[in-house]
Amino acid sequence: MFKNTIKINERKCYACGKCISVCPEKAIQIIDNKARVMSDLYCKCYEICTKACPEKAITIENRNNAQYDERKFIIESIIPHGKNTIISHLRFLKSHLEAEYHKIAIDVLREHGMLSSRKNLGRDPHHSQCKLAAKTFPKNKNIDRK
Repeated sequence: MFKNTIKINERKCYACGKCISVCPEKAIQIIDNKARVMSDLYCKCYEICTKACPEKAITIENRNNAQYDERKFIIESIIPHGKNTIISHLRFLKSHLEAEYHKIAIDVLREHGMLSSRKNLGRDPHHSQCKLAAKTFPKNKNIDRK
């Protein structure tokens, strides 16, 4: 069984965002100034994005995939693009309630030595700054904190 998916040529992409605005599945995001596919599972390949891209950076790829393989996708398409893409992919899976695929992604990242603890997964990169900011606010002694 064949499945059409999109492929993004990073050298041609300059992150104009036109592909994102037309994608009905919201399967594309701009990360580190490049368009990235967050999940082949959600890319239904309507080919609208290929027509919207002014640089022709998006092409259709015909893959021999009978079933979506999160393990293969994260190894081939997510990990090579670095930390921000990994974080965005994990958030994408969580926001789409894909708990099984999220667990697979976490397992693959651990196998590749990219995660050390479950606590830090999918957190906002500014989370520690939020904690720090909360500590700097003066405490109101008149408020009962239970």
